[in-house]
Amino acid sequence: MAKQLYAPEDIPDEAQLFLRVSPKLVEEDIILPDAYSDHHGAMSTNCEKYSTPEDTRKMTKRGDPKSYTVLSLNAGKIRSIDATPQVVEHTPRNHNRAHTDVIGKKTARVRIQFSRIAETVLKGEQ
Repeated sequence: MAKQLYAPEDIPDEAQLFLRVSPKLVEEDIILPDAYSDHHGAMSTNCEKYSTPEDTRKMTKRGDPKSYTVLSLNAGKIRSIDATPQVVEHTPRNHNRAHTDVIGKKTARVRIQFSRIAETVLKGEQ
């Protein structure tokens, strides 16, 4: 196994996390609830300390990066979701120091709360 290059860091409440959203999860500029889903046990985001919305968009391995929408979510607001607690944990990868997981069950109520705190920072091109 490769040696981990980056140590996990605390993510402060004021930090912004960037979430890349597939064009399949956007209809008429509306982000569908499935955009706020876990993959491999957590919702994968990038923290602003080591990434930008543009960098986050470019990390896709599927399709044209410009077709992806990027949302910004405040770490403190994520932690304040009361439906089902969500944990923000910096989980850097050797190829992505910004990688941050949002861990917690993504119920329908949680997804609604995510949609209320998310802000579109890059709109996908159709």
